Amino acid sequence: MYEESIIPDMNERIAAINNTIGADKKSWELKVDYSHLPVFSENYRERSQTINTMVNGLSRALADGAITIEQYQDELRKFGI
Repeated sequence: MYEESIIPDMNERIAAINNTIGADKKSWELKVDYSHLPVFSENYRERSQTINTMVNGLSRALADGAITIEQYQDELRKFGI
């Protein structure tokens, strides 16, 4: 329900409000945040576990000389880290 109705509706409303107040001409904009809702907490757990596994693997590959620090950093950037 959140992903198919509530979030898209609120994104449209916030976009309209941002457009009305001219947020594109300002250094800030309004955003909706649902991170406090329990339904989304599992996504954060899964992401943290994925990142932890990735960092452990990359660290081992770096220590073994299989990848460079630049390759390590490139992989982290793919996850927005």
